[in-house]
Amino acid sequence: MQKTIFTTLLLFITFLSGHAQLPDNLVLNLDFNNDFQDSQNAHTVTATNLTFAQDRFGNAESAVNFPGWCGGNPGHLKIDNAPYLQFTSGFTANFWASVDLSQGMDPSTGTCSANGHHMLFAKGGDGFGGSPNGIYFKYTNLGEHVMGTSPGSSDLYNSVNVPNSADWHMYTYTVTPSEYQFYLDGVLVQSASHTLNFNELNAEDIYLGILGPKSSPALGITDWFPLTGQLDDFLLFNKPLSSSEISSLLTFTNSAPSISRIERINQDVVLSGGRRYLWSNTLHDFSENLIVSSYNPGLNNAQMNPKVYLSKVGKDSLSHSIEVTYQKANPSYSQIDNFRVEKLDNIYVLLFDYPASYDTDSLLIFDSQLTFLSGLSLTNKKIRQSFVWDNKFVIVSESTSPEQTFVQFFDMNLNFLNESIINQKITKVDFNSDEIVLSNNASFFVYNSTSLSFAENSIASDNLFLTKENILLRTDTKIVLKSLNNLASATEVNVNSDSLYIDTDSSHFYILLGSRISKYDSQFQLVTFFDLPTTYDQVGFSGGLFICKNNLGISEGIKYFIFTNNGTLISEQNSDYFENTDLNYALYKLNSGTYLSKIGNSLTHFSESGLVYWTKNITGNDIFIEQDDSFWMLTKGGNRENLLVKINKDTQRCNYPSLNPFSESYCPPSNEILHTLEPRFSGTFSSYSYAAPPLSSLIKNYLNLGISFAWKKDGQVYSNEYFGEFSGNGNYSLVTLQGDCAVESPQKPIAYSNSKNPVSPSLTASKEFICDGESVTLTAICEGGSFNSWIDDPMYQLSYERNETLSSTTSYSAYCRTEYSRLDEISYGGQTVNKAICVSDNSNVTIEVLQRSATLNLTEALSESKNYHSGKIISSQKLSGLNSQVNYLSAKSVSLMPGFEAGNNIHFLSSIYTGCQN
Repeated sequence: MQKTIFTTLLLFITFLSGHAQLPDNLVLNLDFNNDFQDSQNAHTVTATNLTFAQDRFGNAESAVNFPGWCGGNPGHLKIDNAPYLQFTSGFTANFWASVDLSQGMDPSTGTCSANGHHMLFAKGGDGFGGSPNGIYFKYTNLGEHVMGTSPGSSDLYNSVNVPNSADWHMYTYTVTPSEYQFYLDGVLVQSASHTLNFNELNAEDIYLGILGPKSSPALGITDWFPLTGQLDDFLLFNKPLSSSEISSLLTFTNSAPSISRIERINQDVVLSGGRRYLWSNTLHDFSENLIVSSYNPGLNNAQMNPKVYLSKVGKDSLSHSIEVTYQKANPSYSQIDNFRVEKLDNIYVLLFDYPASYDTDSLLIFDSQLTFLSGLSLTNKKIRQSFVWDNKFVIVSESTSPEQTFVQFFDMNLNFLNESIINQKITKVDFNSDEIVLSNNASFFVYNSTSLSFAENSIASDNLFLTKENILLRTDTKIVLKSLNNLASATEVNVNSDSLYIDTDSSHFYILLGSRISKYDSQFQLVTFFDLPTTYDQVGFSGGLFICKNNLGISEGIKYFIFTNNGTLISEQNSDYFENTDLNYALYKLNSGTYLSKIGNSLTHFSESGLVYWTKNITGNDIFIEQDDSFWMLTKGGNRENLLVKINKDTQRCNYPSLNPFSESYCPPSNEILHTLEPRFSGTFSSYSYAAPPLSSLIKNYLNLGISFAWKKDGQVYSNEYFGEFSGNGNYSLVTLQGDCAVESPQKPIAYSNSKNPVSPSLTASKEFICDGESVTLTAICEGGSFNSWIDDPMYQLSYERNETLSSTTSYSAYCRTEYSRLDEISYGGQTVNKAICVSDNSNVTIEVLQRSATLNLTEALSESKNYHSGKIISSQKLSGLNSQVNYLSAKSVSLMPGFEAGNNIHFLSSIYTGCQN
């Protein structure tokens, strides 16, 4: 299967993607891209005896393979019943399948047969032999496609002959209480009327690849008619789709733009009591790069000076380092959250609006590498707005006593140029490339670049809008239009208006009254008008397009309509996400002339003609668009961390490297703990993994970004988990999968290497012989960089020495171990839970123990070496043999009695160990 920045945080939900817009009311979406996850409602899906296969586009591991009945190990999928799988008006099931009808299950005998049947989709069963009542769709080898039901024992059976070529086809079923329709490849093949009660259907689970199982086996079989073939892109809607909606599914594939970068911005902090404070991040757009500002109240005591963090982001790089102190104690969190960042020529300016109790705000100045340069205080001034205009940096501020507005101009190196003072309080600041206009409800003020002052025009209005050529002043009953070239003249039109919309790229403006939108030119001449194509609760104007929002109700969700400034409807979108998105900031126009819409819980790339390239279930609107139409998105990372995610442009979807996270060699595993391999992106910056600690968050599809992995050893896939494990020498590679993008890292030969192991320890004892019950000190010394462990007590690591009291001869072994950081090291709560550990060979020492009270009588002849240790030794032994050696060691005495004899080639040693008392 195949530059506008705002301050709302971006929260990722599950991806949906495709070349075509999915119809509304989707309740289940299984794309089978190397997993069995539902990307619509995260529903529980159970797979039995199934593997992955190539999809219809030739992408590996992107469809599911059903082995069928004749192989002896049939498989199927089960989708547990759920509230959103209850149908009233009807449902639509749509999927792609390649069915092999050459062999299947014989319906009369249950044996493997060329006259077999193959079940595609069932909700419940056929009602016979203990199978639950339900509805099902199956194929026979004769090309007969069947829909059967058995609700309330009222069996319905509709069949149509459709030849099957074992190629990929799209199967679509729409079922209502009164009609059933079957579409093949988007074309209606069969339509049949019936009377169908949905009550029993709604009580049953869904099965793919088998009939609903029988409670009592028939012919010894529980699961009947297993499918032989492949299935992909299963979509289930809780409504019957129209023929046009079904046609649109032909072009739907999971091939939306892919992620190429994930950067960690910061991490959350858990405070006592388990309360978690989330970071607040904002993107500040500066064309060639952007700044991410971060603030977390969980890191700041309200009575202290809080911290703010800045991170600089370039095309494919992220450098974050600086921590800035907010110099006033006890601020409101909202003030910190809404600080401003501006970029001048070679410097960045951070503006702090301090609490109202302070009469001074400040500016902090940083160079291009975010190194602090200097600070500037605005004495007796509170910042209202800042912006770059006419190659100057402008700060608009005010004082409250007396009420004055200050407009200060600086050059692009923040050298002061001039200041203009207005003895009134300003409520709004507007500017374009040529003009700066300030306004309140009684007057507006236009800046004169020659006199370096503002000229006042006394006109009462509710609001002021600035176009390229005019100033628009609006009240409830009229609109006053003043030309910026001739402020002395004015055009007034008595018109009621619900809203007024300005096109900042032209001199046109729009008036909404009731359901009619009227478009006017710079002379206040009506250009065109149109009526909204729907009722609405809210209307927005963004990127030159209009958006209507219609709240359908809690159960139905929200419907959005996007249409051109001439009233042509482009698209309709549904959402069940009740957000407070400002529709005037919901569309992003790309450099290619296409659009990104951030509406409800989806992000969609579409053209003005209505062509939808892809859509994803994402909510939020911190987006930074690059010149090539790739873009960064800022996430609020839920209970873990905040991420900055780079999305490739459409034409470069799969153009991202997959870093091979392997060292050249590993030491042999210690304590049977294998080395863990963790997937990573690569780039010009430091590599970051897809996920972060703790271990519970290390899931395959981090943040539901639709990413999965395949680990290969010697060209064969050996793991599809998030983590792989290096378990032996071989050539390893990592395949990163997203949608129909599969990018494989270069193969890398990996091997165990004993050279990583430390040298074995020097192991000594304070005494070679000790007496029973006495103590001995053992010492193990490892070379620098490693530390010792004792084999009988591997946790005895804090001291090189150990003291033992012994009663029998005992051997001790120790080894040296080295722990070091590695790519796959995981930490949680300050504790490393997965370390790289290399160990040396063992060193051994044996301690001889002498018993002080024992008497040993030696009477038997020997022909081999012997060591005798005891308290007292008495021997009347005749020693004989070839090259024998006998050692007598006594704690008290050695007595040689008559009969003792040492013959030729006998080496005899006898000694008294005086270290034992008594």
